[in-house]
Amino acid sequence: MKLYDKSLCFRENGKILTLLSLTVPKFFQLLLERFLGTVNSAMLSNAAEDAVAATSVAGQVYALVTTALDLFAFAAGILVSIALGRGDRRGAGRITFMTLLASLAFSLPIGLILCFNATPVLSLMNADAETLALSAQFFSIQSLYLPLIVLRTTLATLLICNAHVFVSLVISVLTGVLSIFFNYLFLYTGLPVSPIVGVALATLIVTVLAVLIQAGFFIRFRCPITVGFSLSEFKELFAYGVPGKMSLIAYTFASTVTTGFIVSMGKIFVNAKVYVGNITGYVYLCSHALAQAGTILIGRFRGIGDDVSIGKLYRQNVRLAAILNVFFSVLAYLFRHPLIGIFTKNEETVAIASSVMLLDIFVELFRAINVVSEQSLNACGEVKTTLIASTVSCWGLSVFLSFVFGVLLHMGLPGIWLAFMADEGARAVFYLFRWRSRLRAQRQNA
Repeated sequence: MKLYDKSLCFRENGKILTLLSLTVPKFFQLLLERFLGTVNSAMLSNAAEDAVAATSVAGQVYALVTTALDLFAFAAGILVSIALGRGDRRGAGRITFMTLLASLAFSLPIGLILCFNATPVLSLMNADAETLALSAQFFSIQSLYLPLIVLRTTLATLLICNAHVFVSLVISVLTGVLSIFFNYLFLYTGLPVSPIVGVALATLIVTVLAVLIQAGFFIRFRCPITVGFSLSEFKELFAYGVPGKMSLIAYTFASTVTTGFIVSMGKIFVNAKVYVGNITGYVYLCSHALAQAGTILIGRFRGIGDDVSIGKLYRQNVRLAAILNVFFSVLAYLFRHPLIGIFTKNEETVAIASSVMLLDIFVELFRAINVVSEQSLNACGEVKTTLIASTVSCWGLSVFLSFVFGVLLHMGLPGIWLAFMADEGARAVFYLFRWRSRLRAQRQNA
């Protein structure tokens, strides 16, 4: 059995789209973004460690909002890939136009509402008064430029589904360097702004520049965009986007609730969770890059009706993702103490963070299966399947068991991670059986 099949490729406009050519630049883009997030977190921690918990609380809720608003970009990523697969550039351009318009139309009023209601929204996270005040300040500023954040994600998705993955990497490098520069400027040069406000302003500046650069590349590469409206295609955006994003919303909302449990344990547990997340975030970069590259190819294969290649691509990606996630998670565990030491020297925080790194090996194994299986099913149009699986598992296992293990049984952060492992494991088993039935049906119809 081949670990990597070079024949699983798609020819388009004189180019050959292969899994490797799409995955490598996407991996380095994700790696850079994760690295910059780590650098920014370390910079903020060194400047004001109390601000780490505040930005984490605000960031968790903000992630829930942006995940919901990314539903149009999510759907466009699938529909544009399918349209380009069958050579319909006009249709791809019309979907692109409707996606950009809808993203801005929905995000603008929501951003304004959240800006003026930051404190009551964030009070649901059970943070102490000091953390809540800082979180609300950060959240209010970020909510004002929510449409720009959504537009940045949408443009990035459209560039990628047009197979300009390397361009996304270039943009990440440019904006990443700018992110470090502006964070340093606001945090360490004595400017009369608080660390919380400084980080929020730095994000705003970088987001504006990123959108301008993305728009420039979009025009430069003549990505299809056609002014027009099609009711049937607009309905398709919702048909794919709502259940597809509801799956991620269920996961993100569940994560928000479990973060609330951790917040109730105290700042030191929140900080430990943030630091572990910064480390383990590197572990699954390869599997996420594989999954996202796979969706581009699956969309192209769907456009020409090649179900056989879709099945082969899925099996290959699951094997690769599982191997890579286990390898990197074991590596992270072996070097856990120096890695955690990058963020903090607090011995209690280091001990708490270290206690969950072993459990995370199993979490990452199951996560590899889930991210490839779920994104592949979404690209095949089974968005309702992933919605049901995510909702039931996240709430029935992740949230419920986090409360039981972490709060009722006082197992702390290891208890939360045991709940994560149960959630990821259950979904992995379900997705493997679902794909097994799909592949069996393909063989019977062949």
